[in-house]
Parts: sequence; C-alpha cells; structure tokens
Amino acid sequence: MADKRVTKSKEAAFKEHICAMTTSLDHHNDHTSGNIPRVTVGVPAYCNESTIARTLDSVLAQTSFDFEVHISDDNSPDSTGDICRSYAVRDPRIHYTRQPATLKYQNFGWLLARARTEYFMWLAGDDYLDPTFIEKCMATLDSRPDAVLVTPKVAFYTKGTFTRLSRGTYALTGSRSRNVSQYLMAPCDNSRMYGLFRSQPCQTCFPLESYHAWDWAFCLATLAHGKHLELPEVLGHRDLTAPGAYIDLVDRDARHWFERLLPLAGMTRWAWQHGALPHDTRVYAALLDLNLGRHAEYFRARTPSYGRAITAVHEFLQRYLFWRFQCTDLPDQTR
Repeated sequence: MADKRVTKSKEAAFKEHICAMTTSLDHHNDHTSGNIPRVTVGVPAYCNESTIARTLDSVLAQTSFDFEVHISDDNSPDSTGDICRSYAVRDPRIHYTRQPATLKYQNFGWLLARARTEYFMWLAGDDYLDPTFIEKCMATLDSRPDAVLVTPKVAFYTKGTFTRLSRGTYALTGSRSRNVSQYLMAPCDNSRMYGLFRSQPCQTCFPLESYHAWDWAFCLATLAHGKHLELPEVLGHRDLTAPGAYIDLVDRDARHWFERLLPLAGMTRWAWQHGALPHDTRVYAALLDLNLGRHAEYFRARTPSYGRAITAVHEFLQRYLFWRFQCTDLPDQTR
C-alpha cells in the first residue's frame, strides 16, 4: 500500500512540475469524440521544417487509428510551427503546442505528462514509422502484461542512405537486476526510448531535472515496472547522429566542471536517489564500467593523450568484468 501511494505521489508531482513550465497553448484541438484513444504519440520538435511532414505522414498512415498526436514545438525559429499547424487543422487527432521558451530535455517530459492514454511513445521530428508500428507494438503489450516497453528493430540513415540497424533495442527479459546490469553494460544508441511504453508507470519515472544521459536514467527506472521487449521487424527509422555530437552534448549539458570530468555523474546520482539501481554487485560493476567508459570517450576527444591512457584502463576493467560476471547474455552487436 505504501509503495502504491509513493508511485501515485511521484506521478502527481511529475505532472504538476511539467504543467507549471508553460500555461499557454499556441494551438490546441480538443478531441471532440469523447472517446479516449489507446495511444499518445508525443512529437518533440525543434527546427524540423525539412522532415516534420514526413514524420507526421508516417503517423497518419498507421494501420491502427486508435491514437492521438501531441506536438511540442520547442520554440523553433524556422517554419516547423507553420507546418505542424496545417496538420492540426486538417486532423482533429493532432494537437500542436508552441512552447513560449525552450524546454530542452523537459520537452519530452511535457509530452509524457499530457498522455491520458494507456500507451505512449515519442517520435522525434526527424524520424518516421512503418505503417504497422503502432498496431504491432500495441498487440504485443496487450499480450504481455509483464512488459512495460516494446521496441521494434530500428534502421539508421545518414543523409537518406541506410547506414546500419540500431544496437539499442535488444530485449531485457530476465530478472530486474539482470536487466539493469545488462542495460548498463550496453545502453548503446538507446533507440528503445522510441518504442511503445505503458503510460502510467513511465510518468513516475521521468527525471524532473535535465542532465547528460537523462534518457538512460529514464529507461533504467522503467525496468522497475516490467520487461523490455523487442520485435524482430524493422518498423522505425531514425537519422544517425555523428559520434562527435555526443561529445559536444557533454559540454553543453554540464552544469559545472565535475560533469565534464564524469559526464554520467548526474544520471548516476539520479538513478541512485530514485531507486533505479537494485542492490546487486553486478549492477554496481556495470555502472562503474559505464561511467569510466564515458569518461574515457570524452577525454579521447578533448585530451587525447590522457584519453588513450584511461581507455586502456577501461578496457582492462571491462575484460575483467565480462569474465567475473560472465556477461555472455549481451547481444553480439553491443560488445
């Protein structure tokens, strides 16, 4: 009973926090049918004038019609808003909001807080879906009450050309401790963030502060509510972010020098304070490996000589951890 009260209070606090960020809607169409759909598609948009039409067309082409779309335009200076408004006028399932100030990562939380549906998913303003994405993901969650998330395989593209499949959608179906440690050993590109979630538990998991790798913290927290499943088909399509862009994000996200030294310090602190880390030696070892790996990656780009030295230390530690904890259950592409 106490755990349920804590969960409900977290959910309420999350919604109050996000709603307090903005009180005015630039454009909003009410669902007049009176029927609540089963899926909310949240589209965080910023400067997506060249891709947002493709994104929204892919949602409207879904074989399942049981959804609504919320677009949160993070104060784009280009014509993203005009394009989104035109879609909202044409289809009452689409709701458009222009944020009065940039929310950055909390734009994702703003969208999640608006979900009144059983299921929720994010769709970035430069990504798109195959027509059966919602139908197949929803059917999978309907049949698996033990799961909190289902993600199909995802294809990455560079300038419109297929590059590779995502490495971050693999299933996590063991015990909670095993799932958390496996995820920490290889979060990869974290494309699971763009799968279909159960809305209510995820609304208790979203971080109320912004820091580097907040999405990893969120996915960690959701594992307390169920398993992560993977569909074998490619149903999602994303632009591939250049590796150097993630290094630049560390600099942009850091609130002080310590978060450049240890880019995952904010994520680690939040996960620890909010109970996202089961008390398990394997989990702590995986978290250490992840922190050291991101530290080494950052300094390879910023201070190469030190970066090479700390990379050698990290690789030695990683080999030991793989041997010590027999990490043979990770998919080959994540190693």
